[in-house]
Amino acid sequence: MSITAMQEYPRYFLGSTRSVKETEKILKQLQKEAPFNALKQDEALKRFSLDRYMRENIFMVHDDSPMIDLTLNFREEFIGTLLTQFNLNRFKISAFPTEKCFDDGEKIFSAVITVQENEGLYKWIMQNLNNVIVVKPEFVCTKLKKRLKAALNLLD
Repeated sequence: MSITAMQEYPRYFLGSTRSVKETEKILKQLQKEAPFNALKQDEALKRFSLDRYMRENIFMVHDDSPMIDLTLNFREEFIGTLLTQFNLNRFKISAFPTEKCFDDGEKIFSAVITVQENEGLYKWIMQNLNNVIVVKPEFVCTKLKKRLKAALNLLD
């Protein structure tokens, strides 16, 4: 089976991380011009961005969940970790300071990242709760609160 048959291939065929809407638009255009299944296996492997795949699919967890645009608030000192985890560079991420601060006075920054909503994402968020606050989408916040409450209940 060719790598181009993988569900995630079209997304990682692209050279850089883009929002969900941008990705869909570009992929539709690419499919019209030259379908992915027409690529030879060696060319398809060269065009697959494994590094981006590994960073955007945290802990290499992947399922059939669609990609989402996740809005995060985070500590200013955490930006390097965020950039590294999601294979971003400071020119491609729109991270900006908010008017808010954490309890210790450190500035809160905000950014939108494109990632797959899966188990790996929730593990990463829970590992970094001291540095990251999920703002949107609401369903991710709700699922995260449910997981945290279940964990607290186990401690009682």
